[in-house]
Amino acid sequence: MRHPYPASRRWCVLALMGVLWFVATPAHASTYLNEQRSTYLDANSLLNQKKVSAWLKLKPELKDYPLYHYLIIKEVRATHSDYSNKQIDRIISRVDVPLPSRFRNWWLDRLIVRNDWELIIKHFSQSDTTETKCAVARGVLNTGSREDAMRHIEPLWLVSRSQPKQCDPLFDYALKHGLIDDDLIWQRILLTSQKNQSNMTKYLRGLLRSDEVKNWAKRLNQTHRNPRTMLRKHIDRWSQSHYGRQVITYGMVKITRKDSDAGYAFWQELKSRESNAVKRLTDTEKRIAQILGWRRHLHAYSMLANLPESLHNKSTLELMARNALARENWERLLNAINRMSDSDAQSIEWRYWRARALDETGHRREAVELLTSVAEERHFYGFLAADQLGLPYNLSQAGLISELKDQGSLLEVEPAIARIREWLAFNKPYSARSELTHLRKKRAGESDFWVQAAMLFHTWNWHDGAIRAMFASGRSSEFEVTLSHPSPFIRVVRKEAIRHRVPEYWILGIMRQESLFIHDIRSGAGAVGLLQLMPKTAHNVAIKNRLKKPSRNDLLRVALNIHLGTSYFRSLLDQTEGNAVHSLVGYNAGPRRIKQWKEMIPAKDPAAWVESIPFTETRNYVKKILVNFIIYEKIFTTQHARIREYLPVPNWQHALKAND
Repeated sequence: MRHPYPASRRWCVLALMGVLWFVATPAHASTYLNEQRSTYLDANSLLNQKKVSAWLKLKPELKDYPLYHYLIIKEVRATHSDYSNKQIDRIISRVDVPLPSRFRNWWLDRLIVRNDWELIIKHFSQSDTTETKCAVARGVLNTGSREDAMRHIEPLWLVSRSQPKQCDPLFDYALKHGLIDDDLIWQRILLTSQKNQSNMTKYLRGLLRSDEVKNWAKRLNQTHRNPRTMLRKHIDRWSQSHYGRQVITYGMVKITRKDSDAGYAFWQELKSRESNAVKRLTDTEKRIAQILGWRRHLHAYSMLANLPESLHNKSTLELMARNALARENWERLLNAINRMSDSDAQSIEWRYWRARALDETGHRREAVELLTSVAEERHFYGFLAADQLGLPYNLSQAGLISELKDQGSLLEVEPAIARIREWLAFNKPYSARSELTHLRKKRAGESDFWVQAAMLFHTWNWHDGAIRAMFASGRSSEFEVTLSHPSPFIRVVRKEAIRHRVPEYWILGIMRQESLFIHDIRSGAGAVGLLQLMPKTAHNVAIKNRLKKPSRNDLLRVALNIHLGTSYFRSLLDQTEGNAVHSLVGYNAGPRRIKQWKEMIPAKDPAAWVESIPFTETRNYVKKILVNFIIYEKIFTTQHARIREYLPVPNWQHALKAND
């Protein structure tokens, strides 16, 4: 037959496969697999052109090929008019592969048009897009109870922004039939007001039915415009109403977010009145205390500590602890940790800080015992503890996870592994990652399987897949470091390291955290490529380097992305006098945060300063990359890198010897 792919293209693809990095297979098996791949390319092209008859002639040749089920899905799409929804459902149920996004979108649209709500619930309940969640909610509304439907509708309704138009039929029905009542409308008005969504707020006020709630919405609007005047005048009366207390909280949050000192002072002014109003406003006080806590305000700890015990949770107690650390108040830190639940207090971070606080308050023996157990772990806090005790880091290979046992058995046991191999062979890493995500849900908790999968992916040089498999195993710290911390693109990295005077292991450490070495990754925030550059940042750096403005696609080029990303990190180092920690803060949260947080956090102890970083994402980012720096430096140099080079901590080694 005449091949739908030009001969030159087919032979280029097959030549590429011939030099793929997969572990060698017997010659006859390799020849057969390459023949199947060639036939797959032909079949895929035929289905794209909807040449179904020609595809059917090839179909028997591919029944044992790993990607066969994807062709079946394409066949359904090409001949959908021949199938009922139930027939398509039966076919999909037999196909244990993640459905391609185009097929899922087509399938969902078809089910919605035909009001096939039961199948929507069956196939899309685990989806995470807003449009799909709204379709599932409509399905539950049409097939289940109102109570079940509301569990889906409420989280879709209670957002501060407009939802996609696909949600309009759901909300229209819910409003018309009273599922979304005045209380839910009021809650959303609070959310949209906080985000200054004035048009949305005005629209929502028009939906209110009750005169009482309409009046409170009017008072909320007045408070939004002039919170101090409204609260001074009305706090006593408003505190007696459920809606009034929410308006008061809204006003106080607005004042405190704008100016922490002003918010604290104004709250103290209101508390000084001889009135019972503030006693009814414990939730308001908690919100103020949390905002002050996030800003590391001088009075945050005392406000948090004085809240009723019933208002405390993991979040508020950790906020107390970090505010104590920001001022290196060790007694307060111990108090906060002692109030945590046993499981929270036993996490490695709070075991480490408990040990530090015990030492600072005169309990060194107990502190050493605790630090010794922490130092056994290959972790940021394990490294800090080892530095203080003068112990080596736990970076041993242990011979535990360093080689692949049997590639063949893994391919036979799990068809998804073979499909991943084929997608990678066709240079379709997105499809391979989709398979891996599907497989992680299917085989969650199977540690031994994921250990071997990680080793197999490593032999394929599929770095992000290998690292994700290591995480899935729950034993990522047990892998030999050259496996858990690979070094792709090393030639480019070394070139840019020399050009910009940045250690190569720093560049790799940042790259591993930013992208897992996926060169074409794009974040939801708009960051692009290996070093996750924002287009505006990349543009500014390019100008400084006398380069033309790069497009988003330009930033996917490995060499350009590493060049601009390394140049940007160098500029941050120059701004911070070479301080790697502050530069990492700037890389993740923006340069202006460096100055802001240095002023906000008075801690002189570098580790305490890092622990006090207000953004959880940035705090964890810095810790993980510092660990990456240590591991990569060990791989690339003969020196025994220590985390104290970045975060100097008290060294107890000499004191301990003296005590002995």
